Formats: sequence, C-alpha cells, structure tokens
Amino acid sequence: MRIDKQYNQFAKDFSDSVNLPLISRNIFYKTLGTDLEGKSLLDIACGDGVDLVYYKNLGAKVSGVDASEELIGIAKSKLPENDIRVGLLESLPYENDSFDIVLSKYAIQTSENIEESLNEISRVAKSGALIIYLVTHPIRQFLEKKSKFRDYYKQEKVGSVLFKGDIVVEEPSHTFSEYFNKNFLRNIKLISVIEGSDFSDTSAQQVSGDYYPTFMICKLIKD
Repeated sequence: MRIDKQYNQFAKDFSDSVNLPLISRNIFYKTLGTDLEGKSLLDIACGDGVDLVYYKNLGAKVSGVDASEELIGIAKSKLPENDIRVGLLESLPYENDSFDIVLSKYAIQTSENIEESLNEISRVAKSGALIIYLVTHPIRQFLEKKSKFRDYYKQEKVGSVLFKGDIVVEEPSHTFSEYFNKNFLRNIKLISVIEGSDFSDTSAQQVSGDYYPTFMICKLIKD
C-alpha cells in the first residue's frame, strides 16, 4: 500500500486516538501562539480536522489537505463550510502565495523527497508567512531501523508504533540535513527548532530503553 494512503485502513481508530492529550501537540500549539484572527491558514495533513477546529476557534480562515480520503471525510463532517481537500504534500492543490500561516504535523517525514515537499510549502506561503512543521525526529527513525548494521544516511522504510501499539505506520527515514537544505532556507528564515520526547502519553512507543527525542518542531518565516 502507498504510504500516502495507509491511513485509510485505520482512519476511525486513528481519529479516536489522536484526540488524546499529546505533549507534541501542546508544544506545537504554544509555538504557534493564539494570534490567528482573520489569517488564512493551511493545515497540511489535517487528518480528521481536530486541529482545524482549534485554529478556527482562534479566528483563522482555515483550509486543510490530506492524502487520506477517509480522514478528509471525517474532517468535512466537522467543518462542512471550510475548504478541505484530498491532496498530496508534494503537489499541494493551491495557488502560489495563498496563505498567511502554513502548518504541518507528522506529515513531512512521510515524503521520500523532503526538499520537494518543503519547496511546496514555501510556494503556497505568502511573503512574511509563518511556517511551522512537526516531524518524527530523525534519531527515532534511525533507532527504528531493523537491520543489524544501521546506516543513518541510507533512506529506509521504518515502522513507527503509535498509541500503545494500536497503530503502526510506515515512513521513510531521513537525516537532519534534509529538513534544513539550503534551497529551502534560501528564502526562509529559521526562527527556532524544538526537540522533544513524547513517551508519557504513549503517542510514540519507546524503541529501546534509552531516552531520546521522538519529535522535532521547526518554526520559520518566509521572506
């Protein structure tokens, strides 16, 4: 099954679980802040729309896109009057310079071509737009590699266990340098990088007995 369609097979279970209180979501919301009134906002990989509802309640003009038809169906039932579409991160179905804010949670790492995906995010963001993305930490993906000899630099499909083992998603592994490639940062200013661990609420099961980062949040501004 294609990675971008895998959530169709467990959309309802994912929707039920993703509403749990998650450390990474709380930090993401704090990084975003609450000054959203009247701003056009795109949520990439909006899933079942739980975050869209939060952003809309803060006054944002929300749009959402996700590869899963099943999750988009749930999102549309929550926000029937908003622009919510099926689409891929690598080819976002929006015009250039469309949004004041572009957000993405646990989506970019599912792409095999990070640079292409980040360029798409930059394309749809207006000048001065806020961009925040949350991804699975490259160290976690490295530890998820099953081979006896783990090669950090080699892209491999890894299985990431979520929500007490109820859901396993497949993602290609990545390196730090992919998320901070020079072409993307040419017209984008990096504001902050936050690394965190999300074991206490079991949004990501521990791969080993070690303590390591499971997610990374990057905050940027487009020139």
